[in-house]
Amino acid sequence: MFDKDKKRLNPTARYSNFFQVVHNPYEFLLEFCQRDSVIHTRIYLSPQHARMLSDLLLNALHEHSLLSEKDPTKKDTEIQ
Repeated sequence: MFDKDKKRLNPTARYSNFFQVVHNPYEFLLEFCQRDSVIHTRIYLSPQHARMLSDLLLNALHEHSLLSEKDPTKKDTEIQ
C-alpha cells in the first residue's frame, strides 16, 4: 500500500524457507511458504519483470559474497 508521496505504509514481512517457480509463455508465478505449510504468498510477474528480479537477486548475491569475503570474523579456511 502506498500514500500520495509513494512511501510504503505498514509493509507485511513474511518468512519463507520454501518456494517454487512456475511459468508459461506469458507470466511467471512465484509461490512462497514455509516447508510443510500452506502457500502464504503468490506473486505473478511478466517475463520482463522476472528477468529484472533475477538480475537484482544475482547482483545482491554477488555483493553479499564480496562482503562475506571481507568479514574479519571469518577464518581463512572458511572462505572458499
